[in-house]
Amino acid sequence: MFKNLRDLLKRHNIVLKQLAAEMNVSEQSVHWYLKQQDKNTIETIKKISVATGIHISEFFDNKNEKEITCPHCGEKICIEIK
Repeated sequence: MFKNLRDLLKRHNIVLKQLAAEMNVSEQSVHWYLKQQDKNTIETIKKISVATGIHISEFFDNKNEKEITCPHCGEKICIEIK
């Protein structure tokens, strides 16, 4: 399951306006991503990860950071941590 995105951004000192600019989207879009929480696609989470520099594994509540389960299809996703 996804962690609380708002808390994650706050912990990394990233404001919504900054994230919107980095993602080249409106602040309203960022608010929508935050409101959707676990309904965001892995592609959206990946875009947020790239825009913020936060490793994608931090977006998930999972003790084993090398593997996550997609909340939409249930598929296992392996993450290579370098």
